[in-house]
Amino acid sequence: MTGKITLSIEIELAWGHHDQQTNHSLLSNRRKIETETLKRLLACCDEYQIPITFDIVGHLLETSCEGTHDGPHETGWFGADPGTDVDSDPLFYAPDLVRMIRTAKVDHEICTHSYSHVLGDTADPAVIEWELRTVDALWERHGLKKTRVIHPPKA
Repeated sequence: MTGKITLSIEIELAWGHHDQQTNHSLLSNRRKIETETLKRLLACCDEYQIPITFDIVGHLLETSCEGTHDGPHETGWFGADPGTDVDSDPLFYAPDLVRMIRTAKVDHEICTHSYSHVLGDTADPAVIEWELRTVDALWERHGLKKTRVIHPPKA
């Protein structure tokens, strides 16, 4: 009998705690360590043919944005969004990391971890609906398969 295990990894970078008014001190400068770690992980997965489910905060697929979003979120939810681009603020934008996952030899699954790391167990249903519509449009723009699995952040 062959066993099977599912590995799931969240990629959220600064979005993982943007609502907590932190200075992102848990993350490396310009996410150099996180990028190198993902490269090593993907190489290991390629070598041993191990697929992983990556739960990705949707905003990381953006290459840039204005920093304001028209969703029904509470006032200030997007206050930490720098409204710049991947070169200026790679902790908030990381389409290159998603490209690395997509171009790996192993066919990894890319799922959503919401668009802005909204807490699924406490968010208003209108916010969840907006987050999922936004992720669907973003996934389509990037040629990703429509996400079948949603792993919302929890408080």
